[in-house]
Amino acid sequence: MDPERLEDLISDYLDGTLSPEEVEELTRELRSSPEARRRLLTAADQDLAVQELARSLDRSETPAPARRTPGVRHSLRRTKVERSGIGWKAALIAAGLLFAVAVVFSLSSPGPVRPKAAPKEAALREPEAEVPQEESLRRAEAARKDAESRLEALRREEERLEADRKKPAPAERDDLVRKAEEVFREIARKRKEEEERLSRLKEQEAAARRAVEKAAAPTPTASALASVERVEGEAWAVSPGKRTALAAGHVLLPEQGLDVGARGRLVLVYADETRLELGSGTKVRGLSDRPRKNGVGKWLEVLEGQVLAKVTRQPAGRAMAIATPHAEALVLGTTLRLVVESGSTRLEVEEGRVRLKRLADGKTVEVSGGHFAVAAVGVDFAARAVSLYSEDFDSGRLAGWTFPRAYPWTLERTPPRGFALTSPKYPLDQGVQERELVGVLAGKAWKDCTVEAQVRLEELPPSGSAGFTLYARYQDWSNLVRLEYLRSPQGQWTAGIDQGRPGVPGDVSTKPAPALEVGRAYRIRLELRGPQVSASVDGREVVRAPTLFDGPGTIALGAPGGRWSFDTIKVSASPPPPK
Repeated sequence: MDPERLEDLISDYLDGTLSPEEVEELTRELRSSPEARRRLLTAADQDLAVQELARSLDRSETPAPARRTPGVRHSLRRTKVERSGIGWKAALIAAGLLFAVAVVFSLSSPGPVRPKAAPKEAALREPEAEVPQEESLRRAEAARKDAESRLEALRREEERLEADRKKPAPAERDDLVRKAEEVFREIARKRKEEEERLSRLKEQEAAARRAVEKAAAPTPTASALASVERVEGEAWAVSPGKRTALAAGHVLLPEQGLDVGARGRLVLVYADETRLELGSGTKVRGLSDRPRKNGVGKWLEVLEGQVLAKVTRQPAGRAMAIATPHAEALVLGTTLRLVVESGSTRLEVEEGRVRLKRLADGKTVEVSGGHFAVAAVGVDFAARAVSLYSEDFDSGRLAGWTFPRAYPWTLERTPPRGFALTSPKYPLDQGVQERELVGVLAGKAWKDCTVEAQVRLEELPPSGSAGFTLYARYQDWSNLVRLEYLRSPQGQWTAGIDQGRPGVPGDVSTKPAPALEVGRAYRIRLELRGPQVSASVDGREVVRAPTLFDGPGTIALGAPGGRWSFDTIKVSASPPPPK
């Protein structure tokens, strides 16, 4: 629009002489031109200044003609308004209307007076990943302050228009008042939008501030779940994309897995003294200790291998659960052994009671102390007596055992109470026949069985051969299966399976084995299961071989060198061999 034309429209509008068509023309120009809005606000300010001067002169009764102010053409026309009888109040309403229109346009339209706030708000709603948290907070604070400033301007204009609207106006100015009310409603709408926007920005600022405070705070350390008491061989803690070699004292965290090497053994202790002993080749996934469904607290999944668990009594509603691919054992407090293979899970309970659920069909069975159950396809899912024979010698009698007269075995007291069966001390290298050194359990015969005994090295000769033997399927010196755990005259320890068939391939299978320490008790396990025999020390497999003799037989003990004690001897039925 031509500047002269714009000035005429503004002056006539302030004089109240615009036609409806001219009002629409001026309104369109104000909507589209920031410069037009600026000139309107300037003219309105000057017009009000002239009126205030006129009122001051009236009050002092010193009449003075209106003088032309250089550059302000509409100020002279204002005297026509006074003379025409329209009144300065209506003119003030007109000026307020146009001023309000200019304010609304300046808040809702782009222009040099105020930058847009929308990009800031959008940036806060969808923060880019690379924007630092401090920068996000700075932007949030700036956007919130900008919104508060805009809202305050709207409130002031709303209050001013409310006051002007209540002033009396001549009838000929009804249309002007109606338009002022429309502007008032528009300002009220804008104010509501700004209040809602300010509320959102405050929430975003608070969120940004919390993020900054969280980033500045020290990272909390995940609570320890259990600790490693002992590692033999190799064992690792497994996390996503990471394997950490374990050593005594290592702290295990929730959701970590465990992997025990082929010749390893791992002992874990929880804070409540619950102990887990993991045998060689055992893999565990997802250790945790948190309330789960169905009243479970401690939880782990054994993928394969053997676990001996001595579970301290757990709080009500927080039983320990041990899951496998085939079953889940729910434990409140007991001692148990879990053997997991590719097609089966075998649970043996030494004391207490465990509920075992078969995952294939959801069937459950209660397994009490001295019993076992197997979860596998084609195997009857029921609890059976696990102990075929058990002897701790605490009665002080050797019922059923026979020993050579030349080298008698004795019962010796063990602290704090009870007895242990102790071998005589003799050197095997001095021509003593090994068969003269064996104690045999008479009147028993088993085929697929597992023999367990607690063996303690009492004395070890400084030189020469030494060791112990544990027999199963013993009929005579040519029909037997035995574990030989020996130290050679050169000081090397080996574990071997001897089956009494000299000259037959596979009769003796021997592997290097860990050295045994004087004064320490070891848990020895010899398992005959179908065509395989294996032996382990403290849950760590030391030797495995195919069986050559599959007939039934009894058990026997030997001590070819050194002095050894045997206690807590158990014979249990072995699970069926894997298919």
